[in-house]
Amino acid sequence: MQPKSLSNSVSLIPDASQKLLEITDSRIHSVAAVMLNGFQQHFNLSDLAHGVNLTPEHLCRLFKRELGMSPFQYLKLCRLQRACVLLETSHLSVKQIMFTVGFSDESHFVRDFENTLGLSPMRFRDSRHKELSMHCAEILKIR
Repeated sequence: MQPKSLSNSVSLIPDASQKLLEITDSRIHSVAAVMLNGFQQHFNLSDLAHGVNLTPEHLCRLFKRELGMSPFQYLKLCRLQRACVLLETSHLSVKQIMFTVGFSDESHFVRDFENTLGLSPMRFRDSRHKELSMHCAEILKIR
């Protein structure tokens, strides 16, 4: 599925930091904050659950109730949002970005990116740069 416009494609990803503000359970808030701030790390569900005195199963149930997604779906969201920012603002390769945001397998990264945004990381970067260039050209025409 190809998004109609790239501006809309990034909005297809819920804002992870905004979701954090919506959490009412302090234990889930704590776990989500750790994941948001350390998205590039690899987490163990048992360790996360133990850190807030829950079983892994109960943590997953509460997380799903609070955020509508599993802890690792939230972590993937955090990583993909950061990847979008890096694709727009850096000259890092897709592989470097993949490692920077915490993915360890390029095929999984590209597949997750495409499934979420509807286009590959390289097409996302190219389209964002074209969109920015067109916007700059419009501003220059006005002046």
